[in-house]
Amino acid sequence: MRIMPVLVELEILNTGSHFSEDKFNLAILYAVLLFIFIALAILNYQKYQEDLERFQEEGTPLSFTFGSLNMMVIHCVLKCTHNFYYAQDGIGSMMCEMFSHMMLVFSRITLTTLLIAFAFGW
Repeated sequence: MRIMPVLVELEILNTGSHFSEDKFNLAILYAVLLFIFIALAILNYQKYQEDLERFQEEGTPLSFTFGSLNMMVIHCVLKCTHNFYYAQDGIGSMMCEMFSHMMLVFSRITLTTLLIAFAFGW
């Protein structure tokens, strides 16, 4: 049996990046969300300072939303860091990816706890 050599020409259409088109759009979305969450965190911090001066206590609902929003900002920063390294080498930073997911889960737990507290009359 004779083996015939095969010549293959491959044209890569993703502009030299390791991102496919959908992952590239997702990376852009995370970068935009990062700026939105930072703006919301700054606004929430100003409201938190006003709330702290008015009520003189730390356990206000705004402090929990501020903590959850900070975790979302950290999630976006870590996800953008992972996407930056992924664009460089095609592997990314698995540590950033893991901590990013953990921050997202903790943020959701915080918001869910806050909503349960509201439901019980806080």
